Amino acid sequence: MASEDEPSGGLSAGLPSALAFLSVFLNRSVPQGIASTGALVADAHDVLVIGAVGEPEYKVRGAYNRNLQTVILPEANRAELETSPLVPRAVSSEIVRYAASLDDAVVLTFGPDVWIE
Repeated sequence: MASEDEPSGGLSAGLPSALAFLSVFLNRSVPQGIASTGALVADAHDVLVIGAVGEPEYKVRGAYNRNLQTVILPEANRAELETSPLVPRAVSSEIVRYAASLDDAVVLTFGPDVWIE
């Protein structure tokens, strides 16, 4: 995980990068209180799956310490985070939302009406 003065990058930046690009096309800003992480994987011809990332507990702790409302994590990290002693279950249930695909993350970020217009 990058520190404050280091840019984030790597495979875990796939989801936030995709959401940032999509926000331009939708002409809707990504809400300030949302963070996300995940590797995008073209698993099928019509679905972009969100792959697991390393050290999700540190990403959740960082989001919580920054008073963010939501952090979107890959569904593939759920079991790891739920058994981690580093993140209290109350914190996870308060701010963590899980997404299995890019479509799931888009709805969590922009709301359920994102596809309607």
